[in-house]
This record gives sequence, structure tokens and C-alpha cells, in this order.
Amino acid sequence: MLGLSVNKYSLPNFTFIQFIVSQKFVGLPLGFLLLQFAFSCESSNKTGKTGKKSNTIEVVNSVDTTSRKIPVKQTQDFVPEGYLIQKEIFGDLNGDGFADCALILEKENGKSDLRSVRILLHDDETKWKNFETAWDLISNEYNEEYKRNESEDYSIKEGELVLETFCYGPCGNDFLHFAFEKDLFILTYYSYYFAGAGSHSFLEYERKNNRVSYDVTNTMLDDMPTETEEIIFNKRIRFESLSLEKVQNTF
Repeated sequence: MLGLSVNKYSLPNFTFIQFIVSQKFVGLPLGFLLLQFAFSCESSNKTGKTGKKSNTIEVVNSVDTTSRKIPVKQTQDFVPEGYLIQKEIFGDLNGDGFADCALILEKENGKSDLRSVRILLHDDETKWKNFETAWDLISNEYNEEYKRNESEDYSIKEGELVLETFCYGPCGNDFLHFAFEKDLFILTYYSYYFAGAGSHSFLEYERKNNRVSYDVTNTMLDDMPTETEEIIFNKRIRFESLSLEKVQNTF
């Protein structure tokens, strides 16, 4: 070969004439010189400043501030004996800018049992702090071998824990929302809808206006009349040790 050195040359600082002179190609056919020059330019474009091809791929992850601050300590360490984690939900609950966690827990071999929720607050960058647990707060996943709910939505949105299950018919929908009010983690919204034989029932509670409304629709009549009742409810319902049965019996 002719001892071609590639890594020194890049357009437009290196001209065709300089290339011929530096490589001592004077006197060679013009076609051969053009071919060698083109090869030099192409090789220069494929290499970095060192003249070697790089196998490194830079990956940039777009992650929000909260999700970057998830502690490395495993949430599995906070699972009570006899339970399994069905779902982990991350988000800032107490407004400190750090990710907290809600664990949806189900009993081992107990898919037909009610599910519980455990709140883990961000303690520092390496660990969680066990905050509060609501036992039997979410409806069972299965009725014997059949799945109970059509769909389920668990999330943390704008500092609010959202637990929603959708079930058509008499099993009904249950929507529960929780958030901090000062230092207490409380129920901020609850609603259920049941469509049974002869009537449909809808209840809605809103903490922001301390209002509970209850609608019953008589589906046995052609015009399906609805009776509505509203009451003022000023009490705060704490998340800790709350169950779905307790919520339903409160209103």
C-alpha cells in the first residue's frame, strides 16, 4: 500500500493539492489520485478526532425531578408477612419534591380477598419510611376464578393518591382519593355507583365542600325517577386503618 494516513484530513481545511503533495502521489494518474482523495474524505467523516470508530452510544433519559429521587432501598422490605406487592405507585404526596410510594398489597394465595394499601414516605435518598397502612381498602381482584373488576386505576396525581375500581352491575364502582391536609393523610373524595335489579345508586363525597350527595334511581318505572339527598359532612376521614367497609358505612 501507499501508506495512506486518514485521521489528519477533514474538509474544507485540507485541499486536493495538499493531499497529493503530502502523500507523495505526484506523477500518478489523475483518476487514481481522485479515488484516493475521496476515500480519505469519506474515512474522515466516519471517524472521531482520534481517527477510531466509536462503539459508545449516548443515552439521554427524560425523567422528571420526582422520579429521579426514588430511594434505592427496596420496597419489598416493607411488605408485611403473608402479603405480596401487586403494584407500586410513585409520586410526591407530601409536597417535599421527593417521590413517595403507595404499595397495593394482596394476600398470598388470596386473590379473592380485599387488598390493602401501605404508604411509604421518602425519608432520604437511600431509604423509605413506613407511614400508614389501610387494611382491606380495595375490593378483591377475583370472585372465585372470575376477575371482579373490568378495570382498575391506581396513580398519584398532583399530590393525591387515586384508587379507582370499575365493576359493572351490582358489584359497583369505588373511587377513593387521598391527600395530605396539614399533617393528616385523609379521604378527599369518594364515590360509588351500583346498578342493581330495580334501582341504580350513586353516592359522592367531596372534602373540599364537605358535601355528600346520594341519588337513587327507580328503574322499575318507565320514567325512572331519581331521588336526591344532600348532607353536610365536616369530619375528616383518616387513611390509617381505614377499610372499604368503613368508608361505605360512614355515609
